[in-house]
Amino acid sequence: MKLKSRKKPLTPEMIDGILKSLPSNPTLTQLRNCLIPVLSYALLLRHDEISHINCCHLTLCAKGLKIFIPTSKTDTYRDGKTVYLSAKNQALFSMMKRYLRESQMNIGMNHFLFGPIRYDKSLKRYAVQNNELPYEVFNKIFKDAVSKLGLNPDEYGTHSGRSGGASCLAPHISEYELMLTGRWSDPRSIGSYVETPADKRFEINQILDINMS
Repeated sequence: MKLKSRKKPLTPEMIDGILKSLPSNPTLTQLRNCLIPVLSYALLLRHDEISHINCCHLTLCAKGLKIFIPTSKTDTYRDGKTVYLSAKNQALFSMMKRYLRESQMNIGMNHFLFGPIRYDKSLKRYAVQNNELPYEVFNKIFKDAVSKLGLNPDEYGTHSGRSGGASCLAPHISEYELMLTGRWSDPRSIGSYVETPADKRFEINQILDINMS
C-alpha cells in the first residue's frame, strides 16, 4: 500500500515571496488569492475556517483585528474560537483593509469575507459572492501561489499554511500559547503540524555531548 506523503509547510521566505508577487495595483481576485495563504499561515487557519468567516465576525480594535471562527473541525481551546491579527503585522493588516475597501465590504455586514469572485452586471464591477469559497478553489489558490515561487505545487496542500505558521511559532512560544493559537485541545495534535528542521534536530542531539573524556 502506498503511503500518503506529508505535505510541506509554508516557510517565512515563501510568505515573503507570496507578498512580493502581488502587483502594485492588484485586482480584487489577486488580493484575495494573496490574502488566503498568508492569512492561513499567520492565523493557523484551515479551509473550513476561512471559508466560513463572515464580515460580521470581524471586530476592529486598537491593537488590530479580532476574527471569530464560527465553525471548525479543530478542537477549540479556551478562547480558541477567536483569532487575533496584530496591526503590527503591517503588510497583512494593510492588505486586509485594502481587500475590504476594494470589495466594498464593511466590517459588521452579513457577507462571506472570502467568497467566489464574479463580474456583477448590475454593479458593473467584479464582486465577492455571498457564498462559501469551495475547497477546489481554495486548493487551487494554494497551488498557484506555490507554483509562482518556482516550487512543486504537489508537495504542498491546504494545510501547508497552518503547519507553516505553527512550525515558525513553536520555537518562540510556550506549548500553552501554541495550543491556544492553533486551537488545539490535545498537545499530541501539535506533532502533526509542527516540523522541526534537520539543523535543529542536530542541535538537540549535540546536547547529549557524547565524546571521549
